[in-house]
Amino acid sequence: MKTSIAIASAAAASSPRPTFSSTEPTRTRVLAATTAGLFPGEPNCNNVCSTYFIPSVDDASGSREGIRCQGCGDDDPDEVEVHLNDIHFTLYKSGGFMMTPADGGALLGQCFLESDDYFGPCMCGPGDANYGQKFIRCETDITAWDTDYYYG
Repeated sequence: MKTSIAIASAAAASSPRPTFSSTEPTRTRVLAATTAGLFPGEPNCNNVCSTYFIPSVDDASGSREGIRCQGCGDDDPDEVEVHLNDIHFTLYKSGGFMMTPADGGALLGQCFLESDDYFGPCMCGPGDANYGQKFIRCETDITAWDTDYYYG
């Protein structure tokens, strides 16, 4: 059964709210700028506080875990690689953002660029305000619970 998962950029701030304006050069909207989270469905404060944030990395191959995003300086990335435990796939713009597994197996699902959902401030701990924006939504058999990054 296909479910919906979301990947969102995220930032923790003990200071004023980060800027998410598409015209701001310092925005934290894209994965390369901060960390990310993997959520069951739409991100909200309940599941934000049940997520271990995923590091943004330059290389997510081999045993290196995280999210690598090529071309994420705008709203139209060329490539997004996700490596979380045994789940390892890449989304290629040229391939319609299909979830292409690293092992060359069958496609894992279809993803869509979506930036319509902001969350925060989510107070997950004393003085810990988390903000972010959904970046990608995927229809797949993989769930957020299949990773060690979501414990909700």
